[in-house]
Amino acid sequence: MKFIKRSLSILILLVSQLVVAQIPCSSGFNANGTNDYITIPNTDAINLQNTRNRTVEFWFKPDDINTRQVLYEEGAQVNVIMFFIENGRVYAGAYRNNATSNANRRFFRSAIGDIEVGKWSHIALTLTDSPSLTLKWFLDGVEKDSQNGLQVNTHSGDIAIGRNGGNIRFPSSLTNNWTSSSIGSSTSQTYNSGFTGQTNTDYNFDGNISLLRIWNVARTQTQIDTNKSTLLTTGISLVAYQEGDQMRYEANNTSTIGGTATATGSGTTYTWSGTTSTDFGNNANWVGNAPDVTKTQTVTINNGSNNPSITSEINIGRLTVDAGAEVIVQNGATLNVFYELTNNGKITVEDGGALIYHACDAAIAGSGTFDIKRVTPTYNSQYFYSYWSSPIVEANASPSTIFSDAPVIYSFAASSEDSDWAYNGAANFKPGVGYAIRSENNGGQLRTFSGKINEGDVKVNVFYSSNFESEDPNNVWSTAGDNLVGNPYASAIDWDLVIADTDNSNIEGTIYFWNQNTVETGDNNVSDYLQYNSTGGASPGVTGKIGTGQGFFVRTTANSTITFKTTHQIAANNNQFFKGVSKNTTPKKEGRSWFTFNRGDKTNTLLVGFLEGATNRYDRTFDAPFDINQKSLGFYSVVRDGKKASIQGLPKLRRAKKVVKIGYVVDQVGEYSIGIQEEHIDEDYYIYLRDTEKKITTDLRKRKYIFNIDSIGENNTRFKLVYTKKRRKASNLKSTGKQSVFVEEVDSKDFTVYVDGAKELIVEYDFDVDNVKEVSLYNIQGRKVATFSGQQAKNISNLKSGIYIVNAILIDNRVLNKKMVISN
Repeated sequence: MKFIKRSLSILILLVSQLVVAQIPCSSGFNANGTNDYITIPNTDAINLQNTRNRTVEFWFKPDDINTRQVLYEEGAQVNVIMFFIENGRVYAGAYRNNATSNANRRFFRSAIGDIEVGKWSHIALTLTDSPSLTLKWFLDGVEKDSQNGLQVNTHSGDIAIGRNGGNIRFPSSLTNNWTSSSIGSSTSQTYNSGFTGQTNTDYNFDGNISLLRIWNVARTQTQIDTNKSTLLTTGISLVAYQEGDQMRYEANNTSTIGGTATATGSGTTYTWSGTTSTDFGNNANWVGNAPDVTKTQTVTINNGSNNPSITSEINIGRLTVDAGAEVIVQNGATLNVFYELTNNGKITVEDGGALIYHACDAAIAGSGTFDIKRVTPTYNSQYFYSYWSSPIVEANASPSTIFSDAPVIYSFAASSEDSDWAYNGAANFKPGVGYAIRSENNGGQLRTFSGKINEGDVKVNVFYSSNFESEDPNNVWSTAGDNLVGNPYASAIDWDLVIADTDNSNIEGTIYFWNQNTVETGDNNVSDYLQYNSTGGASPGVTGKIGTGQGFFVRTTANSTITFKTTHQIAANNNQFFKGVSKNTTPKKEGRSWFTFNRGDKTNTLLVGFLEGATNRYDRTFDAPFDINQKSLGFYSVVRDGKKASIQGLPKLRRAKKVVKIGYVVDQVGEYSIGIQEEHIDEDYYIYLRDTEKKITTDLRKRKYIFNIDSIGENNTRFKLVYTKKRRKASNLKSTGKQSVFVEEVDSKDFTVYVDGAKELIVEYDFDVDNVKEVSLYNIQGRKVATFSGQQAKNISNLKSGIYIVNAILIDNRVLNKKMVISN
């Protein structure tokens, strides 16, 4: 089994200081966007008072951020506190007396990009009267703005969560009269201009709201940030808090929290009879009507004539399965249970189906069983391995029952000094731990995990050991920390959610799926590990949607834990299993380009992606370090300081030219080729491959580049990828908005001078700014007007019209010149 270990000497040292966010433990109230909401009746603890001190805070995860949707509002018509979403932003604020003057209104809004579809965000609005009336708003625990506040007068009309509960008003314009935040570092805006007339449109919210709380005191930023992911049921001036689809609140004329408001329809129980068929949605199979599967309602499955079969995604709030009854979740379907699950019968999840229990504070009850089925991947040989993880609790996860015909099962002893593979024997599978399992007869067997499913948070110890040492002691990416873990749930999980969670800040951003293609013959085929991080998959079809039962490798920077949570689970997307095929997944593609390095019938791939959040330096979640033990067909980009990456994330492609250095390592001489496997780069850019040894530039969109390698080993200087914006030749005029720049071609064809869209002068030799040591700019009289490093760019928008000489000193101390004409 050493061959698997050797294939995963993926080594990392530097850790990006990327800010990641916590998310709530529970998915909370799941609003369907149509007729699903919670109403808290009028109460003197909240809205039947002149409000001068208040905090409203909650998490939300929208399924739509463009349509106007009300998240929360208290009051109606005249005096209101409200949160809503529209045109990619979230809004929060208050008004009184019909918002008739500046003193009677104030709203805030986020910047575009601050909220996203499917992403949890935490928002809070505070009002305080000390030392003066002040309104503040917070996003993800960070204060975004502070402005003069206003007393919100008594405002009857109930409190609505997930819709407009009354004739409320909105800012008259979402484009005009918005001004910058009072906090210089904030990109939010504030508004106190005109408002619309009253509207009674519902504007129902589509998405999730969790941990909503109402306080009759202005919470501090520290209090908001520290407790935003914690369920609080008591506290000074806490008058309402959320539990799932219910709000607990201080009712009118009381002094303690005792009232309960439940989402519409959730309190009604729907009972299965099964008298007609297995169709879950057929009214004839229910006592009365079938439940609305877009809502979180209460459902009981009786032992009827037929057992219900679920064939799509459905939502249930509270589910009870009676003794003798069985619920079957078919391939491609998802059964979401949000608040309570009692199973005294059986719940069967077929291969490709998914079961998600969203609650984190209510354990699954009942004496029934869960059967979670997965099919072993098929192979070309009976000596192939796949990585597994168990979705059921350790007490029920016996390998002799689930994998009775498997001749060999290994775990990875990451805690030991040599971090080697360990024979698992008959020991039961631990939740969240990965196992390498060999199957007989080329795979394809049905495996059934039967027992109690894992629920709530699953924490797995991970270890940082130092057994892996680089053959190159100067390679700072060479450290240890390999750990074999796995998806512990009966549904797919999303790696992007796992790695964005603060609890996993010690985990590196890349995961490694074992996808064995060759039997052990020394080193394995370079593609036997498939990598994925927030930039995308090293191969175009690989996604971060990790299926039920899937094991995979991660790396840690310290002895710690990796935590899997209910909120990391996702519906559907449960057909990807390696070694296997990818189905029903949507890989990230925009701004990404995959390249192949080929010798004969062997191929290795490289992903270069341009995306928001990535930098030119090493990024924990966007870059995947190259396996330095690949000696036969290694392919990588060369990041700063000579580091190597098999996936490289870079900032959005906006400049006129971007050069990416690439390298290779081979153990045979002969003919090779580099080409594009798949790309989704702006058509305004060329994608060139530059062979600096042969002085050949190839348009990879038109053809692959075939070449010979004459010596074995690695080469990090021969090739460069050049993304260059389509523009006129350098001898033509180029517009920079206010000015036009004319560059006269002289000296070397490899010496390039151009002005990008930001009016910055870029100087390159051989397609690379790193080859230029210093640049000086002289006017026609020979006076030096500017000097800057060749690795920088010089803004020339302030230069007067005239003729200039660009003088460049290369790193080999050669001096090159070009003439440039600027005209206003």
